[in-house]
Amino acid sequence: MRAKRELQTKSNSGFSLITVILAVGLVGILVMLVAYIVIANFRMKMSGLKEKDAFYTAERALEEIRTGLQEDIAEAMSEAYTNVMESYNESVKSGDAAMDAQRQAAYEREFFTILQKRLRGSEGRAGYYDITKLRNYVDLDKEGSFDKTKESLVVTAVAEKESSQDSAVNVGAKMTVDPTKKKITVRNVKVIYVDEKGYAAIIRTNIELAVPPIQYPTPSTLPDLMNMIVVAGKGIYCEQGTGSGTEDSEIQGSVYAGLVPETKLKGVAVNIKDASIYLAPNRTLNISKGERIVCAGEVSLAQNSAFNSAAETTVWAQGVNLSSAKAELLGKTYLSDDLTVKAGNGSYVKLAGEYYGYGDVESALNSENCIEYGYPKKNLDGTYTGESVRTANTYEKKTAAALSSAITINGKSTTLDMSGLERLLLAGKNYIASKALSTSGTSGNSADVLTGESVTVKGTQLAYLVPDSLLGTAEKDYHNPMDYNTYVKAAGIDTTKDNAAAVQTKIKQFAKNIARTDKAVKELGNRRLKETGVDAEEPIQTVFYNDGSSAGGYVYFYLNFTDEKKASDFMQVYYKKNPSLKKMMDGYLSFYFKGQDSFEKNTSGIYVKDQTAYLRYVVGGNILSYDGKKKSGNLDGATVEENSQTVTEEETGYQNMWYALRRKMIGSYDLLKTEVKDSDGISHNETAVDRDVFDNLVNEKEMVQFIESHGKKEGSIVYDENEKSCTFTASQEDGGLQTIMAHNGKKSTFLVKDESASKAALEESTIKTKETSVNGADKELVIGNGNGEHSPDKLRLVVCTGDVRIKAGITFSGIIMAKGTITLEPGAKLLSSPLDAAKAFQSQMNNGKTSPKDFFWEGDKYVLGNSQTSNDSGNSDKDSDVYHIEDYVTYKNWERK
Repeated sequence: MRAKRELQTKSNSGFSLITVILAVGLVGILVMLVAYIVIANFRMKMSGLKEKDAFYTAERALEEIRTGLQEDIAEAMSEAYTNVMESYNESVKSGDAAMDAQRQAAYEREFFTILQKRLRGSEGRAGYYDITKLRNYVDLDKEGSFDKTKESLVVTAVAEKESSQDSAVNVGAKMTVDPTKKKITVRNVKVIYVDEKGYAAIIRTNIELAVPPIQYPTPSTLPDLMNMIVVAGKGIYCEQGTGSGTEDSEIQGSVYAGLVPETKLKGVAVNIKDASIYLAPNRTLNISKGERIVCAGEVSLAQNSAFNSAAETTVWAQGVNLSSAKAELLGKTYLSDDLTVKAGNGSYVKLAGEYYGYGDVESALNSENCIEYGYPKKNLDGTYTGESVRTANTYEKKTAAALSSAITINGKSTTLDMSGLERLLLAGKNYIASKALSTSGTSGNSADVLTGESVTVKGTQLAYLVPDSLLGTAEKDYHNPMDYNTYVKAAGIDTTKDNAAAVQTKIKQFAKNIARTDKAVKELGNRRLKETGVDAEEPIQTVFYNDGSSAGGYVYFYLNFTDEKKASDFMQVYYKKNPSLKKMMDGYLSFYFKGQDSFEKNTSGIYVKDQTAYLRYVVGGNILSYDGKKKSGNLDGATVEENSQTVTEEETGYQNMWYALRRKMIGSYDLLKTEVKDSDGISHNETAVDRDVFDNLVNEKEMVQFIESHGKKEGSIVYDENEKSCTFTASQEDGGLQTIMAHNGKKSTFLVKDESASKAALEESTIKTKETSVNGADKELVIGNGNGEHSPDKLRLVVCTGDVRIKAGITFSGIIMAKGTITLEPGAKLLSSPLDAAKAFQSQMNNGKTSPKDFFWEGDKYVLGNSQTSNDSGNSDKDSDVYHIEDYVTYKNWERK
């Protein structure tokens, strides 16, 4: 019994089971804990991934906004650069550095103005940007993978300090401009993204937009000589051809053409004056490439001729006139006077690219050209001077019509296509020419009649005729026109005894006496004469037309407008607000646009785009257009900028630029020099009115004296006594290229030191000079393959004082600088060859003592190119024109929530 109790007391069976159960439970708890931790960690990581994904989505939206702002900066940069280059006043008298600083400052102002306008969008408040514009830059929510029912994306602008009271989403859409730091800051941009699980990302930041530094070309005092092909001091004459395509002439390279002498055109052209490039009948001249085609006068086209300037060319001229011919001006065209389609049939004119008719009386008389226009130069103090130092010549005074740029069509079946233009500036108006009434060798009335149109057709002049019913006195009625004899008798003019002043007085008094200013007539839109805007004191202007008959012609009476805007407004009312008058006028216009197709076999008419389709559209008067198919015209009015001081300054800048180009083929008058010394120390003034490009590039005195002193063969120089020329052949290292210098003109006159001056005079600081003349060969230099002609094969540089002729079918590569006329026979071509020309220009001759560059003013400064570029950015790569726009759009005070 006792043993049994001891056994029961010492037994531990079942304890292991408890231990196992406890261990299993503990392990289970640990497993569950680990599982929980793993699951929790997984959930946390998933949550983090979702948050990151939401953040990256929000950040992507912000980057799309940044990319859109980069596009705004690029557009503002391009537009500001272009505006400054177009409107920069070249007449400012300052050095290169100052000019560059002015352009940089103008560029920055333009950039800020343009960029602020783009950012403001539809936002009317100053100092705020359009948040909707930024929102539209975001394309993320437009993708197919974006579920708008489960995801949301908000782009807003919050206040500087957010509050529950800020209800408008753009309350904080402010932008600040800091001109000192050259930045615009777009403030308080906030992007919120919420995904389908409710995970949200919020980014708030300011965005700074900096001004990209720009590189403006700094003008050089030297032209890009090596890319020139022609300097023709007395113009370019294209002789008559048969019209075959093989006879087309071509010019590649920059060109200067002076005035073709009228004696050269005698018997060939009638009433052609001031022609710089003259195309005889059946000739075609293609300007396929050329930085600048500069004419001192007009481009004049005879019957069936064609002039084409490619899109890469820039043409500067006084004007363009054509008769039954074709002109395509596809690049940049700058005219100080008119583009005129003269009497004839089927002329075709196409304008594309940019057209600047910058001629205006005010800008012309304020420019350096005023002396050539026959007016004194205005000094800074308001006084006037004849500038006798700059010219000894007296120039004929030009009329307002000659100083005003317009487009006129006088020929029938003409096509004028202006629809390809991107920029148009027409500063002037059309005028009705008046013939002077001659009495005893004097002149009476010679004032032209102002109209309101910048583009017009001859037939529209009828609108300015005074109706018969408004002409007369209480005793007698008069007609418009009157025959000459009737008029002279009625006006009381004695053509044998009255002087010019008396005639002028009687002309004005008679016009005033017969004007019925208080009578309303249908021809003026049921208005009275004094209600049309005519001059109150002299409402009628008298115009004399001589038809060549012994009777003396006719006398017309026109409305006399002295206010340009009133003239434009009159035609607007006449043509656009009176259907019956418009119908009548369209009938007149159909007379000019019918009968045959134009030169290009298209329906004749005047075709323009809508004003808003032009990148720039500034016109001083009305623009008449006419659809030949519909037989209907339209009249667009002058722009509000016509009297803007900025536009006037721009036009004056073009006048001065044309002056400088005609002196030295450089674009700034400020860079012309008043004192360039020759070998005798005698000063040469580049700004003188009588100077042209040949004078300011070629040192004629040095060249003529060299030719005179080398009247024989010497080394590699071959002298031609008959032509008075020296031909130099370069070494084989320079390709055996040839240079010709010839004194083949009639005579050269220049200043030399006066060695015979008294000792006292020689001891003075000023150099005593005397004028001397050297006779030339007076013989045309001919480039061709015939006997006595100069072969073009190796010839790369020709400098001469007389005329040059390029034979039919000949292609010349290099540079020709002639003081006389360059004549192109059918099929002749002139092509620039910069590298070969540079080799010939800098080659050595006369045993290394002389080089062709010695016969040019500052010839030692010419290298292969003369371009310079300003760069204030500190970038050593000054030729770089690559901009990384992303560097100018940065985040500031970026926050993630």
